[in-house]
Formats: sequence, C-alpha cells, structure tokens
Amino acid sequence: MKRILVMVAVGGALIAPTARAQMAAPGPPPGAMLAPPPVVFAAAPASGAGTPAAALPPELKGLGVQQHHVRRESGRHGAEEHHYLRLGDGRWIRAKVRATRLIEVQGEAVPPTAAQAVLPPSLHRARELAQLKVITEVSIKPRGEISVEGKAGDGSRIEVEYDRLARLLKYERAHESDRHSLTDMQVRELLVALKYRDVAIVHRGRRYVDAIAINAYAERVEVRINDRGTVDRERMLAP
Repeated sequence: MKRILVMVAVGGALIAPTARAQMAAPGPPPGAMLAPPPVVFAAAPASGAGTPAAALPPELKGLGVQQHHVRRESGRHGAEEHHYLRLGDGRWIRAKVRATRLIEVQGEAVPPTAAQAVLPPSLHRARELAQLKVITEVSIKPRGEISVEGKAGDGSRIEVEYDRLARLLKYERAHESDRHSLTDMQVRELLVALKYRDVAIVHRGRRYVDAIAINAYAERVEVRINDRGTVDRERMLAP
C-alpha cells in the first residue's frame, strides 16, 4: 500500500478522510508531483469488498475468535498467510500458515490448544516445556526445527529448540530484562502519542516489539517498534 499526498487548490472541494483515489494511469514515483490525468475520489468501499475473506485455520476455530484479520505475503519459502486473531478476553495472537500448514503462533499468552496445534505430539509433555507458565511463541522453521519461547513462574524467559525428530538442541533461561526492546507500557504510550489506538502486543523480539493497533486513518495495522522508540514499519491488515 502506498500513500500519496494530495494538495487541494484554494476553494476546491474538501475530500473525505476515508476517500480513495482512482487514477487512470500508474501513480507517480515517490516524491514526484502528481500531474494529469485527474484524480477521481470516491467513498471507500465496504470493509473487505472485492477481497475474499481468508478462512480461519481449522486448528484455531475453537478459540472463540472475536476478530480476524489476515495479511498475505510471498517469501523465499513460499506463499504465507498471517492471521491476526482477537480472542474473547481481548488478547491478540498471530498465526502463520504455509501451504495449509499451521507453522507458527505468537502472542502475549498463546492458548495451550493453539501451541499444541503447532507442536508435534511427542513434545506435548516435554520436560522443558512443563517449566513454562506462559507460552509466547511456538514455531516450526523451514528445516523442521521446533522453537518454543515463554515465561516461567518466576518471570524469567525460556527459549527451547528441538530438531525435526524432537531431540533437544538448545535450552536458554534468562531474565526478561536481558531484552533491549521497550516495555509494553512504553510501546503503548509511544503509539498513542502517534495517534494509534486499541494497541495490543503480539510479539516481543530482542530489539523490537510487534503490536496490533488502529492508525490515524482508522485502519487496523501491524506496527513494529524498535528499541530506540522508532516505528520501523506499518502493515495494513485485510478484514
């Protein structure tokens, strides 16, 4: 999605905040002045119009999903669907599907049933995972390795990795303060100051935080904030 700054001539008709521009020719390159053909503005279509709704992954249908947004992308490992799900208690989780297979679930607290949907059955009662009070990420890497992150009862952060045969490769335990990313409160305060609202954290990296929010254009988006307090990217989510 690209945004174009449009300046209205003095005395010209005002443009509704949600109006969309339709141009008869390809848009100008970034930084260029908009020239003829004229731009025709029309009311924004109804949410989801013209885009088929993405199906909820079957493994996640029992979570009581209240809102469902999706983003599609193609990478070096193939086409993927990123599903953003708001649960009944207000939490958001992010799930990744590749070739119809659920390969990743992330969130401030991933529901156990969602985590088990990604994990192979042989790891459902793994000794290392029993130490996790809260699971924040479960993912299967392209070569089949299985990665799990979460928090123990004392607040420490645990990262575990298994090979494709469910054999333990790595176990790390550290305090949450070892991360350099901003706190949840800092992220929310920063985004509210930038005119975002309805902010929810979905993933915390070592030096960044991913959040779901509604931007100043009333669009539901995913936002990444780095450890310097700068917004690195914003991605619009389809209904």
